[in-house]
Amino acid sequence: TAGSADSYTLEKDIDLEGAELPAVEAFAGKFDGKKHSIKNATVSDNLFGSVSGSIKDVTFSGFKLGNSLIATATESASLSGIAFDKDCSVTFPEPADATNFGTLVATNAGSVEGCSNAAVIAVDYAALRIHHRRCKGLFQHRKDVTQSGRSRIQYFPHLRRRSWYV
Repeated sequence: TAGSADSYTLEKDIDLEGAELPAVEAFAGKFDGKKHSIKNATVSDNLFGSVSGSIKDVTFSGFKLGNSLIATATESASLSGIAFDKDCSVTFPEPADATNFGTLVATNAGSVEGCSNAAVIAVDYAALRIHHRRCKGLFQHRKDVTQSGRSRIQYFPHLRRRSWYV
């Protein structure tokens, strides 16, 4: 099962052709993407409820996320070399869900290195006015972690639309 301490290796790019992926409650294993891509999938909420293992060297392309890829990365989690390309999008429509959010991980206590985000992040403007300081392109704010590059944040208020970069 995905919650086990098993190891997984991606040997080639995979095109999921728009498949809806089910959520994995907990992932404690090791996943090595070997710099390959996982393409064209939809995830209605978080793909992983929590991660305490490692995920590395994988690019997500054309993913449509309904929330962060990972809800919680624990202190033992190691996330490295994970990329979201410009064809990815993540949408946070409900203010109640907007306390902490980011494309990669919503609440991070683990190690994040060499990750990048070019995905559009769509956020309800009313929620963002309350929580804008917690929105980061890859993960929620932590004083000891910095993010390089800029992520496009797109707001979709009921009356107007605008974008800016963080």
